[in-house]
Amino acid sequence: MAFVQKAVARLHEPDKLDALLRDLGKKHYGYGAKQNYVDLIGPQFIQAIQPSLEKQWNSELDEAWNKLFRYIAHVMKDAMATEEFYNK
Repeated sequence: MAFVQKAVARLHEPDKLDALLRDLGKKHYGYGAKQNYVDLIGPQFIQAIQPSLEKQWNSELDEAWNKLFRYIAHVMKDAMATEEFYNK
């Protein structure tokens, strides 16, 4: 949750957000995580927080969270692919 809070706090600072996400992607590459696993994070996180936001949850909020996690996954996977390319 702390990482998501950091990411949300940087939404209006794209360079800082990208640096944060790329760093996380590099760390996950170092841990041996597979790129396709990154796509599983968003849906699981959303499923976990949705009940606590049930009264406020609507299609707009759902789409916003999904867009955020698609972006997170995209940047992380790009960083992981870059690390893989340079570490072969």
